[in-house]
Amino acid sequence: MKPLTNLRRQWLVVTLIWGVLLFGSYAILQFYWPYATRWLLISTGASVYILHVLWRNLPNNHRQGETTLLPTFGLGNNLTLIRGIIISFLTGCILSPWPTGGYAWVPGLLYLATTVLDYGDGYIARARNEVTVLGHKLDLTLDSFGTLALTTLVVWYGQLPIFFLGMGFLYYLFVAGIKWREWRGLPVYPIHPSRHRRIFGGFYMVFLGCAFAPVLAPEVTTLAGFVFGIPVAVGFLRDWLVTIGTIDSASPTYQRMRHGSYILVAQWLPVFMRILLFLTMMMVYANVAIYIDTNPYTNGMIWLNGFMKGTIIITTIAMSFGFLGRVPPTGLILPIVVELYHHELQVYNGLALACAISLMLVSTGYYSFLPDLRRDKF
Repeated sequence: MKPLTNLRRQWLVVTLIWGVLLFGSYAILQFYWPYATRWLLISTGASVYILHVLWRNLPNNHRQGETTLLPTFGLGNNLTLIRGIIISFLTGCILSPWPTGGYAWVPGLLYLATTVLDYGDGYIARARNEVTVLGHKLDLTLDSFGTLALTTLVVWYGQLPIFFLGMGFLYYLFVAGIKWREWRGLPVYPIHPSRHRRIFGGFYMVFLGCAFAPVLAPEVTTLAGFVFGIPVAVGFLRDWLVTIGTIDSASPTYQRMRHGSYILVAQWLPVFMRILLFLTMMMVYANVAIYIDTNPYTNGMIWLNGFMKGTIIITTIAMSFGFLGRVPPTGLILPIVVELYHHELQVYNGLALACAISLMLVSTGYYSFLPDLRRDKF
């Protein structure tokens, strides 16, 4: 059997399984959810789009630089397809009310599961030597479509203001701009690789999943959205200016500016943010410590209360000295969120959240003890 014919048969199997899951879910939801039909229609549209991308790229199921088709999708691409199923199902929730009670956590948890799959599918594909052009195109499609769909859903649920929809359209505007320049015969210049492009995009995807948490007030998710979203938006702007030739990425002037911006943003600014986060964490800790001592679930468990408070103190000190780079700031987000839940958004806890997220994005900068080993420019 020819490899392409075999791949088309596998596509039919995938489509059949996808359809069974979709209509099986609808058969259950219609008894408990009055918006099940609306969910089915929108989810079906998203599913058709993703399956169309898969079908169109079947001839690309080969390794980069090769032409021989692999006979199967491979485990990595199969995980990517599972991510596509989840994203299509979540897309169907647009235009329906946010579930209440414990079900309110389901959309965010499902989307966070797709971010885990997003990292796992690539790792498995590389480990099994199954990295293909099809897998790259499918992964890129799900990243861009998932960001658009889930940003729309978060906005629909009222967790982000409507102008955040622009974040979901950034990739499509970028691609449309390139197509427009090619149509007009204008030059399109390549952009240089950037590890931070992937880091900032990955963190933004994780943020979208967390933004569904019903315990977070909209003003908190909006603040976090700005901190997570600005690096992504600035990165797209910089890449666009390189693409149209306004910025020559190979010029000495640009390289000096790039190096200077890296020193300022990723080395010196984190030093001041560590100081500010330490000061604001003193106020956050005072309130969280009271909550820990009065929490009915751990009432009388002195050792557990002491462990939780000690962990916050140790993590804050580790962050202050830049110990292990991004790890301590990431760990401080949980007690900050607990404080925000009980005392709402204030200047001090808002600054603490913004600083912790910023340090998580760019690491701890100069004068760090055991910092991140890798220091790539933007």
